[in-house]
Amino acid sequence: MAEHKAGPRLKIHQLNAFAVGAKQRASQALGIMVKAFDDKAAAVLFTGVIARYEPLDADAAPADRDRPLSEKEKHLQARMTDLLPDIERAFSDQWDIMLRQDASNQVAKAPVIVNGKLLVEDAPVSWLLRMEKELETLRGVAAMIPVTDGKVTWSYDRDLRAHRSPEAWAYRLAKRPQTQLLAEATDKHPAQVRWFDEDVPVGKWYTTLVSGGWSPAYKAEVLARIGKLADAVKSAREAANAADAVDRTAAKEVFDFLLGR
Repeated sequence: MAEHKAGPRLKIHQLNAFAVGAKQRASQALGIMVKAFDDKAAAVLFTGVIARYEPLDADAAPADRDRPLSEKEKHLQARMTDLLPDIERAFSDQWDIMLRQDASNQVAKAPVIVNGKLLVEDAPVSWLLRMEKELETLRGVAAMIPVTDGKVTWSYDRDLRAHRSPEAWAYRLAKRPQTQLLAEATDKHPAQVRWFDEDVPVGKWYTTLVSGGWSPAYKAEVLARIGKLADAVKSAREAANAADAVDRTAAKEVFDFLLGR
């Protein structure tokens, strides 16, 4: 591998931008190779015929001597010696940028600071990048956490490790048969009575609501903390990417080995 001492010093974020174009060019070069190296395409592009015709009649007219050549000769349309420099250039750019990115990421670090407090010292840029995605996922999960009912007064019970409401009570009712006198008894008719069921208190229910969710205020606080941390991680990642990129190459050595040069 080679390490260059001279040349413009790119920032890591600039190098990351160049990597997109290099990857596209390498992908295009790969697509061209796949099409060109297909058996049918290769038979047309990479094969030719050189023909030499000798008429048996030495006195044949020039036109008769040249006509058979057009039927046998086939010009070569593609040569690996012509294609290889473009292919090598496309992949070399990508491979060298990949090396520079990975080498730069090994030394690119920045502190994560939230509200003036150092939370993580010298966090690697690769970790910062992953943490941005992790915190975004965590924010979505935290937003789904259930909360206590705002219409109820809650207090935290350490024994239950949950919130509980004040105890409330209500009568337990049971149906009991009752009678209603519709008509008094006479010497000719008995009394007329209607039977019906009536709900009668027979006891008391004492109930306490319990919630394992967070309070709305605490949930909002946690979401705000996730947001602050996400902003701090993003700032740290941008600071790390603002450092000078490591200037290294290896593609030439790799191709020299592969092609036996």
